[in-house]
Amino acid sequence: MNNQPHWFYFYIMPLMPTVLTIAGWFFINHREKSKRRLERKDRRIDAALTLLEKIEVDALRYYAVNDADNVLANAIKHNLKWLAKLCARINGNLKVTELRTVTTGGDFQSKNRLPLDPDHVKFIQIREAVFRLRDELEGCHDD
Repeated sequence: MNNQPHWFYFYIMPLMPTVLTIAGWFFINHREKSKRRLERKDRRIDAALTLLEKIEVDALRYYAVNDADNVLANAIKHNLKWLAKLCARINGNLKVTELRTVTTGGDFQSKNRLPLDPDHVKFIQIREAVFRLRDELEGCHDD
């Protein structure tokens, strides 16, 4: 009779607690990294939504008044640039170009631009583009 223990019990079983501990560390590390990545993405989405609200308010005010010194126009362009950068980091398929075209297209920063009536189609287009982009950004929370 052979009284020697099986090789599995002799060599492998003593290593099992160490192997399981290391595997647990890798598993928890992976979960923590993905959690931090999602938190960063959520912060970017919240920042983009805040910036989008500011762009909407500034754009609606810009077209309602005569901005001769271009303070609002420069703020809109600056915020659109930062919004485009944030949206590129969140999701490359977000349509910031539509908002940029509606907001800064046409007679934007023109010397002979006149304030528009509150029922002008430009205000509806701006609100619609903001709504679409906001909806896309809110959908990114679910990814």
